[in-house]
Amino acid sequence: MLFKAKTILSTQDLQDKINQLHVNYLPMNLNPSYERLKISAMNKIEQILHESTRKNLQEVDFEELLLCVLTILYFFGMRLKINNLKSRNWNWCLKRNFIRAETVFQDTINNLSPERSEITIKITFKFLSNVDLWQFESFVVQILEVILYYNNGQTTIFNLMLSDIQSTLFSDVKSARHRIRVLYDLLKSENWIIEKQYLLPFVSRLLELFSYSIEKNDLKLSAYGFLRKGFEVCLRRIFERVENHHRIFIITTMLNWFSVVNLNSDHVLEFSSLLDRAAELYTVESYTESFGEGVFEQVLVNFVASRNTLHSFIGCRLLQRFLDRQRNAALLMVPTIYYEFSQAQLRLGSYESCDKTFFRHYRDKIHEHCLVAVKTHCHNISNLKVIFAIICSIVLEVPCGLTAAMAACLCMEIQDYALNEENLVASSRYWMHAIVISVMSLICWVHKASVLYRYVNQVISRRAKEAPHLNPPLMQSYKIGHGHVTWNKPTLFFEDWEMRFGLWKHFKDAQPITGNKA
Repeated sequence: MLFKAKTILSTQDLQDKINQLHVNYLPMNLNPSYERLKISAMNKIEQILHESTRKNLQEVDFEELLLCVLTILYFFGMRLKINNLKSRNWNWCLKRNFIRAETVFQDTINNLSPERSEITIKITFKFLSNVDLWQFESFVVQILEVILYYNNGQTTIFNLMLSDIQSTLFSDVKSARHRIRVLYDLLKSENWIIEKQYLLPFVSRLLELFSYSIEKNDLKLSAYGFLRKGFEVCLRRIFERVENHHRIFIITTMLNWFSVVNLNSDHVLEFSSLLDRAAELYTVESYTESFGEGVFEQVLVNFVASRNTLHSFIGCRLLQRFLDRQRNAALLMVPTIYYEFSQAQLRLGSYESCDKTFFRHYRDKIHEHCLVAVKTHCHNISNLKVIFAIICSIVLEVPCGLTAAMAACLCMEIQDYALNEENLVASSRYWMHAIVISVMSLICWVHKASVLYRYVNQVISRRAKEAPHLNPPLMQSYKIGHGHVTWNKPTLFFEDWEMRFGLWKHFKDAQPITGNKA
């Protein structure tokens, strides 16, 4: 039996057939009387797809073809939706035609993508705008999901959507809001293949638009304010959707963005919440492997040690997120005294030798920049609390002699500054002394250092009787009782040699902490 060979249209014949389609898809009316017209157009499109090749379709002007396909999909999709709302019982025919229209649409996009994806997306956006389909967000997302799939998950569609949103915003805010909601729904798509080289420019562009949306003093940018929440949701969706190894690159991009853009305090607060969310989602395993070259140091130098109080606070929060693998942050918000038999819910880390190597490498820089932060911002209770949390995280995450000595040394420097700096308000001195004794008691609690505990407890007891304002908790204002000591009485503070001896004695005799691997 002989089979009839498949007919392949020439480029000119294919173009002629496509040009004739417009009479079949017009008008856009959803009236049921146009159903036969749409089915006839669908038959012709199926024939065109059967008699053409990918190469031919991509070489001709296919706009009429794609618009016709979209119109048919719109017609049967909306007719099906209307009938469902009216609870009709004869939907089977509409369902069959809608499924057929979906297949035609998918076949068309498959033939055009990814080679002609950009023009395909632009034509689709044009159609969605002309028919005012953006308000049907779930339906639009389904259409764009198909394009994203056949476009091999490239970020092109997202960048074009941002351009479309920008061009629409100043003429139709309502439609722009529909578009931004479609965008953040599409960002959840499993069809999106995330590649670092395209992801980071896209994130930078979103950050720029977000900055426009929070700019309150520029009338030219005021329209962006209507989409502020939308841009924020898009960024948060990206943080949640990407792989863990992408998050550190996003964090680095945001840090670099901070350094090149002039941000006022309102901007910094808005961006810091996004940065904090990205850092919160980033899973840190080995410290050495989790931070690229320069990232950790950038946070220390440009943020923690910044003379700007807000920037320093953001840097300290970020540093705490990086270090806090055991998620102890919520338990370290308020400095307290850790007594020997305290039932604290703090979790100790289990560490590898490379973690000790990491802290050995960064020991001096952490000491130097955290001390700068304390000296520069000791007037701000929030900044001091987050520095306290950083020191505690170091002690808890890698519970060994190295980190205990790091924390103790830094605390002794803080105490020395609180005792000897002349231009300090009393409350700042009290806060620093309270943080120091809290960290010292934590070191004892973590390591069960009995000799050191005896000494720390002596200081705690003396303060409780003579100067309770030097012990936690930190307070905004203090009422000094009659007879309480307000001068630097030596017995109320830690002696350097006593601390050194207590640490040396403990780690000389101590056994390795259970669960540690180094």
